[in-house]
Amino acid sequence: MEDQGGAKENVLPGLIRRWSSPSQKSVNTLTILLLCFFTFGGCWLQPEDDPFNSLLPPPGWRLGNRALLARQSPAPCDPEIIDPDTPDCRTLCGGGAGPCAGGAALKRRDLRIARQPAILNSTDLPSKVPNELWKRVFTDLTQDQLPAYLVDQFDGNPDAGYGTPISIIPPENSVSVQRNVVVQRSFAKVPFAIGTNGLCGCTVVTVASTQAVYMGHFFENPSWTNSAATFTNSVLNFFGGNVNGAGTGPQINPDLFGAEVDTRVYIMTPRRGKSTAGAGSPLYRGKVPQLISAIQVTLGDDVPLALFNYTPLECDEDPGEDDSPPNPDLFTSQRGVALFQFDPQADEDGKPGWRLFYEHHQFTSSGPAPGPDAVNGIPS
Repeated sequence: MEDQGGAKENVLPGLIRRWSSPSQKSVNTLTILLLCFFTFGGCWLQPEDDPFNSLLPPPGWRLGNRALLARQSPAPCDPEIIDPDTPDCRTLCGGGAGPCAGGAALKRRDLRIARQPAILNSTDLPSKVPNELWKRVFTDLTQDQLPAYLVDQFDGNPDAGYGTPISIIPPENSVSVQRNVVVQRSFAKVPFAIGTNGLCGCTVVTVASTQAVYMGHFFENPSWTNSAATFTNSVLNFFGGNVNGAGTGPQINPDLFGAEVDTRVYIMTPRRGKSTAGAGSPLYRGKVPQLISAIQVTLGDDVPLALFNYTPLECDEDPGEDDSPPNPDLFTSQRGVALFQFDPQADEDGKPGWRLFYEHHQFTSSGPAPGPDAVNGIPS
């Protein structure tokens, strides 16, 4: 027994020496790291239903969750965030108040909806308006004038000629807070405005003709970050398909739009990277072409279309902090603004017209339609 015990005592120091040797230390460290990885790193996502994935995992591997957002706990992973183009470490622009939906960034905007008239008509105008405002002739705003003008439209001081913009944001306490919002409005004798500020990753589509406008706000989360089926139901179906339960507002009416009524389409969607130089490329490079295709199928290939890939600001003032207030830069400049205005007397001859603002860009019904290259992106 003593010999056996002695043998054991002789073996143990040898094992300790081997464990402590420099070469063995690196092997042991690697072993421990691999053990921790396989024990705690089991949150994987397989985007099997998105045929437009540009990031293909190697054989035998599955794509991991790349969207660990500023307010998203890394464990458990969110099974809804499966689009590989979803940006890393950025709070998503969303319609809810959950930890991953960017809800805090919407609170300030939602408060303004309470002041919005249900139907914009002439009674919404102030009782005393200078006579020249009734002519409401469109004048191009200079780049110096643009930031203050656009901020005022959503900060309680809208242009008296158009009133408070019709919102494309659902109220925070609405049962449809997670849904996208679209507005379709025929042109008549009453001026009006539609739009929102605070865009920090969402997409806005504006379709305008001589007869009507169709403007939609499509939340980044869940419409763009989710599966192909969710994207079809919550975005593409507004331009052809079944929109039941997909959001607030109607499906586009193709009878109001088409090349014969000077229809133009403008898409504002987030871009890849943070550079503001050039036209850039869309962040959701697999889904934006599908959106363009759906619009062209419904309205015709001959309808001109412009793609503006904007650089989104952070949704939160303090990214990574729980309950962070909204980023004030979203409400003090033209960044993240989409605004449409219609005027039945847009020029000196009393003809109707419209204009559209996407951040610092201005588009007008009297200006040239988007050229054939605009579908690939207009300069930022």
